[in-house]
Amino acid sequence: MVLSISEILNGRDDFQEYHVKSLGGEICLRPLTSGEWDRIDEIKQKDLGDYTINEKTFTKKKRRVKGEMESRAKFNINASSKATKKAMYEAIRLSTANEGNPEKWSLDQIKRLHKNEVLEIYEIIEEISGANDEDLEDEIEDFLENE
Repeated sequence: MVLSISEILNGRDDFQEYHVKSLGGEICLRPLTSGEWDRIDEIKQKDLGDYTINEKTFTKKKRRVKGEMESRAKFNINASSKATKKAMYEAIRLSTANEGNPEKWSLDQIKRLHKNEVLEIYEIIEEISGANDEDLEDEIEDFLENE
């Protein structure tokens, strides 16, 4: 049986209680959608830095005979770190915005959590959303194999 769009999207706002050891209790979280993860990735990458590649190719009778490549990278570690934290706060805000939590969490409230609490909640959100580091590791391995 072919699923309809409404059947596929039904339940995207479902939430569950998850135990957060560092908080000593449960909170209700929902998985983030693909579009929401795109926003999280954009926040993380916004202040990453600049990377440029200049390639010179020398040809003879329309065949490449020699090539040179020069690349330069400029990274702002401080800005990148701030962007990563901002992305984590936004992911927590989006995931906790569900009917299971009696109050809506504000970004200011999330920023007042301890670092280990933020990290633990964020890791749960990554896991339930299917956006964990194992996916990244697989992509890196695939990339290295294709070189």
